Amino acid sequence: MNDKDAFIKEFNVSRETIEKFETYEAQLKKWAPKINLISLSTIDDIWSRHFNNSAQILKKFKTLPKTIIDFGTGAGFPGLVLAIFIAQENEDYKVTLVDENHKRISFLRETARVMGLRIEILHSKVEALVPQKYEILTARAFAPLERLLDLSATYAQEGARLLFPKGKDVRNEIEIAQIKWNFKFEIEIFDKNTGSCILEISELERAK
Repeated sequence: MNDKDAFIKEFNVSRETIEKFETYEAQLKKWAPKINLISLSTIDDIWSRHFNNSAQILKKFKTLPKTIIDFGTGAGFPGLVLAIFIAQENEDYKVTLVDENHKRISFLRETARVMGLRIEILHSKVEALVPQKYEILTARAFAPLERLLDLSATYAQEGARLLFPKGKDVRNEIEIAQIKWNFKFEIEIFDKNTGSCILEISELERAK
């Protein structure tokens, strides 16, 4: 079974949704050689390395959330992947992707357009945002956990679940973040070979 078929099977992906992912894949292969989107060494592993890893967040929900914000989204991981699934289930949804690189923003806007996705794409530093209420706050390969928590605290106070794709160094990041923050955490490993996991942070408060 190839990576694409494995993805379809694991997430029970509809034909309409797969067509969007195929468009996304084509856009990545078109743009990646020109701008810094993904490592070119992973261009043949888009379905397993990027789409699958991003979609793992959905397993944390019994029903799909309607509102997500993704800090430093880059090529749209995980936010744009999640948006594709959410848009198929909910007409009333809000997905916000944030990045400060104008070339990546151009890619995201064009890719969302050709996929027919109605999402908010902000060309901004995360620090410059006015926090709003979201069900999920996420970020992948954007910043160490300590920094993510600095940026996430207000959103968490507004009720957002903090769900971060992380790798094998996750426990080291947690230890460093605990110097400054008190929180509960849950690590759900989905790839034992690489240590890839989803880290959920809850009950976040600044250490005294």
